[in-house]
Amino acid sequence: MEQNYMEVLREEMRGQFSLVLEGHAALHTKIDDVRRELVERLDLTDFKVQVISDEIKVLKEDVADLKENLAAHRADTVANPRYIVRE
Repeated sequence: MEQNYMEVLREEMRGQFSLVLEGHAALHTKIDDVRRELVERLDLTDFKVQVISDEIKVLKEDVADLKENLAAHRADTVANPRYIVRE
């Protein structure tokens, strides 16, 4: 009788261990999926930041060119006696 009880107990424990292992496998899969999704989102965010950074560089160059053009225009205007330049 005691041996039958031990056999039943051992089978019950195997079943419980199997359930725990299945749960761990499911969690592992889910964690991998979340990690993969986060990596994809970070890659997309990095790409967007790089695009915006490139656009800012272009805008800075455009502003610098505009300042140069305005300074040249002002110099021409100041040099022309027909125009009065006021601050």
